[in-house]
Amino acid sequence: MRNLLIIINLIIAGFLFSCNDNRIYEHNFEFKNSEWHIDTVPVFPIEADEKLNNCNLVINVRNGINYPYYNLFLKYEILDSVRKKIREEQVEFIIMDPKTGQPLGSGSVDLFFHKFLIAQNFKFPYKGKFYVRLIQYMREEKLKGIQSVGLRIEKAKS
Repeated sequence: MRNLLIIINLIIAGFLFSCNDNRIYEHNFEFKNSEWHIDTVPVFPIEADEKLNNCNLVINVRNGINYPYYNLFLKYEILDSVRKKIREEQVEFIIMDPKTGQPLGSGSVDLFFHKFLIAQNFKFPYKGKFYVRLIQYMREEKLKGIQSVGLRIEKAKS
């Protein structure tokens, strides 16, 4: 029964994430055993061109109900083709209500999906290769309950 609920949630999430025609790029990194090890740093390669002149950068987070905290701290870095940092920021995402412990985001039962805007109307400085790195900043060796994180790039609304 539990596996069936997980499959249904994955299908619903796939449908929700695929129905937006503003998406330019989206890739998610799955964690083995739903644990984000502190040494695991997902990297998302991007080829910046004219489509990315004015875009929104969004972080996707998928967590289980067993995630032990109401928030998630992470640091993101945007690097150019020679891995020089052009932007970095530590951010906090609220994924459960701090008072009630109720999960936020979409989903149900034991799997929840979140989209967090980290940069609005972002412009890459030039055409070419860039990388976005996501670093777990909860400082837990094995952060349990995080199933995946990802990067989504959308067209900014004019």
